[in-house]
Amino acid sequence: MVEIIIKVIRRSLAAIFIIIFISSAAGNAAVMIPLTLADLVLGSDAVVICRIQTARSFWGKDQKRIYTDYRLEVKQVISGKIHDGPVLVRKLGGILGKIGMAVPGSGKLEIGKSYVLFLKKIRNIETREKNSTVYVTRGMAQGIYRIEKKSTGTNDFFAIHELSGAIFISSPAKSSPASTTTAGDDKKDNDGVYTVGKVSPQGNRYRMAPAELKLEDLINQVRQAVGDKPRARDNN
Repeated sequence: MVEIIIKVIRRSLAAIFIIIFISSAAGNAAVMIPLTLADLVLGSDAVVICRIQTARSFWGKDQKRIYTDYRLEVKQVISGKIHDGPVLVRKLGGILGKIGMAVPGSGKLEIGKSYVLFLKKIRNIETREKNSTVYVTRGMAQGIYRIEKKSTGTNDFFAIHELSGAIFISSPAKSSPASTTTAGDDKKDNDGVYTVGKVSPQGNRYRMAPAELKLEDLINQVRQAVGDKPRARDNN
């Protein structure tokens, strides 16, 4: 059962800042079924390399939830199609004035930073930007890879999964009983050892997309998953 928890933090005697957490029975965490890289690719309309240009938060129609639209500067379409015009990614959560809403497991996007995003188009959605197309990330945080250049003595860029605030549970169709683990946790649970991006000794039920790999390797694996070639924006 999902509930909304409102926490009030006093920043000064004159100001009160309210943070709304979307929570579950697992506490302040999102419970997810882990997705493989193939799951991410085949369940997405497009996979892109992009930079976050701007962010705009707003109240939903019910005036109870805050959403944020992130405008993308698409650098490369690795797989699928992106229609011409503004490209937006919509996430639940954001800050409006003194009220903020945080959603564990939704992933983090920051203005000016670059990402590989696995995008699923939202149909029949209204936006303030003319001719824009709105997407969500596949599997929430699982569809977001942050791009970083590490000090390894080379010019290699790396793609890194940000999975904080997520708890993964094996699919009931693949295993019984199900077991859970927090992202990044390598402690032994009732069903063996679980490590993000690796396979448990019991089989492939914990198989996930890699936690970190070279950007070039991620691009190649995405293309291999669909037998695709580099794609440009679609003007149709």
